[in-house]
Amino acid sequence: RGLRPGTENTPGIVGLGAACALAEREMEGRVEHCRQLTRRLLQRLRESLGDVPVNGPEDPRLRLPNTLNVSLPGAPAQRLLPLVPEVATASGAACHSGSAAPSTVLAAMELPAERAACALRLSLGRGNTEEEIDRAASLLAEAALGLRRESHGTA
Repeated sequence: RGLRPGTENTPGIVGLGAACALAEREMEGRVEHCRQLTRRLLQRLRESLGDVPVNGPEDPRLRLPNTLNVSLPGAPAQRLLPLVPEVATASGAACHSGSAAPSTVLAAMELPAERAACALRLSLGRGNTEEEIDRAASLLAEAALGLRRESHGTA
């Protein structure tokens, strides 16, 4: 086919360069869009649940713009997640997803075990809308309030 080992993939290189240029042009807008959505999500959760600590810096400029890691006190993530299958979320930190053991990342942040057990990692993207954020916050809050009532014997 006329190719030798080591022949550069010129169309691939040009395509990567074009993709990088497009990403650079759109990056600032996408970052701001995600920051607005994560702020909205946190605000909606706090309106419904009160105390919703952020696991990491409170200042959104110091966090990944598309990721929000919070704890919903009184609602252990392993019990909460099955109640909200419509919401794409995970417990703990990304490197610890799928494990029932406490996240080593959250432990390294010196989060108390109870708070770490109630941690959720919510990742948003450019395609998410404010309506989806409001719906996710509503579903999460409803499930968390149910678990809180259950643990206090007021179900």
